[in-house]
Amino acid sequence: MTNLENNQKQSKISRADIAQKILYLRGNPFSLNERPHLKFIYDYADKVWVIKAGRQVEKSTTLAAIILTESIIIPHFNSLYVTYSNKQVSDFSSDKIVPMILHSPFVRNYYHSGEVVKRVTDRTFTNGSHIFLRSAYNNPETLRGIPADRVVFDEVQNLIPEVIYVAEESLAHSKYQWKIFSGTAKTRNNLIETYWNLSKQIEYMIKCEACNNWNYQDEKIIGKDSYICTKCGKKIDIRNGRFVMLNPSGKFMGIRITQVMVPWMTFENIKEKFELKPMSYFYNEVLGLPYESMEQPVTELELRQCCSDYPMNLDFVKSIPYESIIVGIDWGMGLNSSTVVTIGHLHAGKARVLYAVRIMETDAVKQYEQIKNLLSYCKASIIITDFGAGFGLNDMLRRDFNMVIPVLYTEGGVGKVLKWDTKGKKYIALRTPLLNIVFSSLKRQDIIFPKYENIKDFLQDIMNVYVDYRTVKGREIPYYTHNVQEYDDFLHSLTYFLIGCWLYSGKQYLFTSVAEFPREFE
Repeated sequence: MTNLENNQKQSKISRADIAQKILYLRGNPFSLNERPHLKFIYDYADKVWVIKAGRQVEKSTTLAAIILTESIIIPHFNSLYVTYSNKQVSDFSSDKIVPMILHSPFVRNYYHSGEVVKRVTDRTFTNGSHIFLRSAYNNPETLRGIPADRVVFDEVQNLIPEVIYVAEESLAHSKYQWKIFSGTAKTRNNLIETYWNLSKQIEYMIKCEACNNWNYQDEKIIGKDSYICTKCGKKIDIRNGRFVMLNPSGKFMGIRITQVMVPWMTFENIKEKFELKPMSYFYNEVLGLPYESMEQPVTELELRQCCSDYPMNLDFVKSIPYESIIVGIDWGMGLNSSTVVTIGHLHAGKARVLYAVRIMETDAVKQYEQIKNLLSYCKASIIITDFGAGFGLNDMLRRDFNMVIPVLYTEGGVGKVLKWDTKGKKYIALRTPLLNIVFSSLKRQDIIFPKYENIKDFLQDIMNVYVDYRTVKGREIPYYTHNVQEYDDFLHSLTYFLIGCWLYSGKQYLFTSVAEFPREFE
């Protein structure tokens, strides 16, 4: 456990000092008095930061102040703010960015140009700096082509890894390449928790004057009438604390901010929430801690039951007579991502996987040559691909093969789970309902795999996926995600393969409204 004070930067004027000199909040000069944890974030804001926080702890205000301060003190500095919904972007822009600009005379009079209120997603400054604000619920397309020096990911727990990967590419030509990952942990396998585990894990620890024990902030310090020491049970003063690094060997900075440590929350406020709210709510919203409620959509036993006794090799693929070979391709993108090709056919009314390969080659041309040779050998007739990461690779496939159909995942809305986009020459798929069908098909053994020992490494990709929840319009909406340090590519390659099977079989009922799926599939 390393005392953070011993690792502070020594400088004449810090980012926190500048923010307090030039910014106003709610009509008053911006102040970090009684908020030493926030000052640490400002002073260490370069490079990479993880902010794991409860609700209503000034996380969004901190992000806005850092973005504005950097836009002002660094000419031609581009910031990209990324979150999961248009409403979140609008709220951050109108409730955080705009008031600071309008109410801060120095910023308003000398730096900002253009119409402040009307421009929601783009803010420009006369020193050449620019703020881009974008939502990317499940599709990173809105983030492509934006040059950035700082990327701020807000509500990371609601983003999928592919959004992170694309947004990080915005930093490719920057000499700064600064990032902030912020959010509220939901489960231990959540994205924000993944980045937290890689960080230095700064925690505010409270000292007990009676026994000198340092107390971690969780439900164990909540006593009958006051915060108490978890060792001796005596009363502790929440202001008698220190910021420490619990993981000093971590790759980057990270801090947890709780409602317990903010000055406007009393012990009575916290205890009332502890007694009246569900434990999952208390962990997530008050303590900023994950609560283990992870659900796996399919079990290892169910996947094993889908396995048959035939081998997984190309010779077996070639031995299949008079069958149409169907291929699904999920293009690899970003860290711990790979391109996976799934090859199979329809057999006795079931989708039978014959072969799968994971391609780790990062050179796009060499990768494509491998895939082209493989598909030519197998005489593939229908190829369903990932539109989102395919780009030129899909065009190359269309040049060399006849039936190449890209699929673009999207989220939200009702209607057709798979809808043809004539203009874009692709299918648009509702991601969560589509994956619901895939997992239901696995549970019913409508998908057949080769011998378990041959396919088990790919099946692990499916096991890596779990159900998490996003807050949308006040409701907790389930969605599928995975730990960024693990693969999930075979699941999506398999999904594209299944779409090819459905197209080949002529089962058009699959391309109907979401409401009709339960009747068709049960």
